[in-house]
Amino acid sequence: MFLIFRLQFIINRNENWELFKYLYFYIIIGRNVLFVQINLFVRRVIRMKKKIIILIFIVIMAFSFTCVASAQKSIIEILYGDFLEIDTFGYIYVKVQGERAPLIGLRGDELTDYAKLRYKNNFSGIAYNEISSEESLIFQEEEKARKVGSIWFRVWITGDSSPIAYFIECKAGNYENYEMWSDEVLGICDEREINQIARNEINRMIEDFAIIFFKVRGEI
Repeated sequence: MFLIFRLQFIINRNENWELFKYLYFYIIIGRNVLFVQINLFVRRVIRMKKKIIILIFIVIMAFSFTCVASAQKSIIEILYGDFLEIDTFGYIYVKVQGERAPLIGLRGDELTDYAKLRYKNNFSGIAYNEISSEESLIFQEEEKARKVGSIWFRVWITGDSSPIAYFIECKAGNYENYEMWSDEVLGICDEREINQIARNEINRMIEDFAIIFFKVRGEI
């Protein structure tokens, strides 16, 4: 900067004016070009840093999602790994409890038939071979007990008149452990609605169980 001011002073005194004029302008132009180059370089570095940061962020996010998915898969396998051994289901039953259940048309046999129908829709690749109470003794052996699945529901109601309270639960597993997976719901409704509510919850629970069952087996 001092050199530039000195050159300006010399030019103003007309000492070798032409020579110093060119020298002065070359220095000014060179300085401006240098500043422009430095500015471009800094901008490129900033852009590169942004790209690098974005790339690192993407890699971290991808790695995190992979770890989370692996962790979830491991948890499911730990909790429900025994579902891999089930070849068929042999027991599906809906138990109805409550003094007023027969009076409002809540029947266990009808709900059991409905549950079996929903099973066929959600477990099309897994056969249902019903096992009688006499035959069930054969499946008390550990090896056989692991290969046969069971799904059990309970629909319990209480209340003398509308509204009534209801409790619906599902337990699924095999003949060795019938409660490997479970779900339940508690609510209040008009007694005229309980039949449809029971069917809706049975359907939902079977669908949720099917997702877990086939996810463990790697089929979804």
